[in-house]
Amino acid sequence: PTRAYLDGDVAAHLLGYVSEVSQEQLYQEEYRDFQPGETVGQTGVERLFDAFVRGINGREEIEVDARGRLVRLLGRLEPQSGFNLVLTLDAKLQHAAEKAFAGKRGAVVAMHPQTGEILVWVSRPSHDPNLFAQRLSRESWERLITDPAHPLQNRPLQAQYAPGSILKLVVMAAGLDTGALTPATTFTCPGYFTLGAVTFDDWEKGGHGRQDLMQAITNSCNVYFYQAALKTGIDAIARVAREFGLGQKTGIAAVGDEATGLVPTPAWKRKVVGESWYPGDTVITGIGQGMILVTPLQIVTMVAAIANGGTL
Repeated sequence: PTRAYLDGDVAAHLLGYVSEVSQEQLYQEEYRDFQPGETVGQTGVERLFDAFVRGINGREEIEVDARGRLVRLLGRLEPQSGFNLVLTLDAKLQHAAEKAFAGKRGAVVAMHPQTGEILVWVSRPSHDPNLFAQRLSRESWERLITDPAHPLQNRPLQAQYAPGSILKLVVMAAGLDTGALTPATTFTCPGYFTLGAVTFDDWEKGGHGRQDLMQAITNSCNVYFYQAALKTGIDAIARVAREFGLGQKTGIAAVGDEATGLVPTPAWKRKVVGESWYPGDTVITGIGQGMILVTPLQIVTMVAAIANGGTL
């Protein structure tokens, strides 16, 4: 059996790769039917659906004489091809995203909001899975795993980032849910917000002036959401963030080791950091900065839930 990835490194992290079954795997119950030298799906879709696409090897049982010459055929098992597998990835969208992200580092993931189908999965820099389908040399493997750009990291699933201003949607939802905010709630943005001796800047140096909730979302006004976060409270924000799927695995982990992300709370900070939660922590969380961490997949799942009317 052979495996050829005709598009090279396109969607490589989602597709995964096959390589020769290792000695360690041969000792595991999962691989009891494999023989040394056979190839097996090791990561991604290749691993998840290995048994589905693999098929069955053919086999002959023969009788030979003392010189090893065929005497007669005792039995024959015809080889069987595996099943075809069609993914939800949209080839046109995938190639457009890969082209747009050439030379960049990061992730692109697109989801159909009504069905949850994954349409695009880009992780850059990438790697060519054809290297693994052959016998990868130790030198090539060492280059991959020591590359500071981490080409093997499945960024949509494993990279954790500060979400930034996209988290203002969560703050808005939490404020509306608790009644701390209404569409008519206004705050004035002079370009900065002062809390005690600390000043938190807006991205717009001159400020946005007086903003209601819809204007603040439209303009992504930092100063509005500093104050909205304080008024709503970190506990409500953290609760709604978890309801949107942040701080937990989405459940697509079968295609890789999924990162959990982090939704910080006062209890978490006391336990892990050994410090109290300060109002400034709430302020900076209100614009998706500080200690909060998300994966790209979590964020697109969150936004899709908003787009489809609330189904995660």
